Amino acid sequence: MKSHNPSRKFRKLSIMSGICLAAMVVTAAGETLAQAPAPAAGGEDKSNVRYTRKSGKVQTKDTLNTKFTEQKAQQEKESKRKVDMMQGASFVKKREAVKQEIADTQIEQLKRLLKATDTSHSDYPDLLFRLCDHFLEKKAYFENQVGALYEEVYLAEEKGNKAKADQLKAKQAKFEGQAKEASEQAVKLYKVLVSAPQLAKYKRLDEALYFYAFELGQLKREAEMKEAYIRLIQDFPNSQYIPNAYLSFADYYFGQSKIGDALQLYEKVITFKDSPVYAYALYKMAWCHLNPVGSADPRYDLSLDFFVKTISATLEGRAGSEGNASCAATPAETSSRPSRRPASRPRRGISSRRSATVPRKTRTCRAR
Repeated sequence: MKSHNPSRKFRKLSIMSGICLAAMVVTAAGETLAQAPAPAAGGEDKSNVRYTRKSGKVQTKDTLNTKFTEQKAQQEKESKRKVDMMQGASFVKKREAVKQEIADTQIEQLKRLLKATDTSHSDYPDLLFRLCDHFLEKKAYFENQVGALYEEVYLAEEKGNKAKADQLKAKQAKFEGQAKEASEQAVKLYKVLVSAPQLAKYKRLDEALYFYAFELGQLKREAEMKEAYIRLIQDFPNSQYIPNAYLSFADYYFGQSKIGDALQLYEKVITFKDSPVYAYALYKMAWCHLNPVGSADPRYDLSLDFFVKTISATLEGRAGSEGNASCAATPAETSSRPSRRPASRPRRGISSRRSATVPRKTRTCRAR
């Protein structure tokens, strides 16, 4: 007969439960050990470290490599800057080239219009005047190209690079020839404008005469220049261009070192006390007395007196606009350093139609 003691059954159940629990604990521990990473070879098992923090050991810098890296970065930066500057200069050159192409197109269009327009038409003299203006714009462009090369010529000569200097001078000579050609084209057109009987009543004839005379002076056609200036003074005594004509005439002689003739004409200019070129004429008279270039002895007292008068006239507001003043002086006078242009190059006060001797309302100053 089987026993049915409840306490004995309870003990058996407790023993079996304990065995099952122990088996589960052993299994879980085995899985944990299997998943734990093995310690690094030759190192300690760091699984027992409670805290992790960065080492206080200072890392030494590779200062030589750092310097090389910084220098390389600086060189790359400067190289990029140079490239940007070259791109800017290239852009300016391209822009000027495009402007010249447009000017050439406009010149051809005006030529066609003039051929298709009768000389008696009211628009004919204006078309002729505009064509003259375009040629003088081209002249100014080529003269600017000549001036832009002087610095390069100087540097090449300083370094003893004769071949490069000669090459640059050849480019200058080419530009000078093109400028002269443009001036001659303008003179031909001005001559038609001021000589044709059917254009004698043109409203801007005095202006055309002035620019015609000025360009003749630039081309060293002295007899024709004198004739044009005298005609302007005699036929248009009330023209706003009279003081400007005297001044241009005087500047021409000044550039030819004919100081006595220049001084007489500057004296004519200062009779027009309300002219915007009044103070400039005083200034040039001071230079005539300071450096008469063999025509007389220097008069330092008179030179100083005219310099003082120049300052007084300027303070009184009789020096014209700032634009007139900045364009009136020659490059050698406005430069803060000695001129690097060859001594044999003729000294010219004004190189294009847009000059200090042109009244402000018809004048546009150009950077040299």
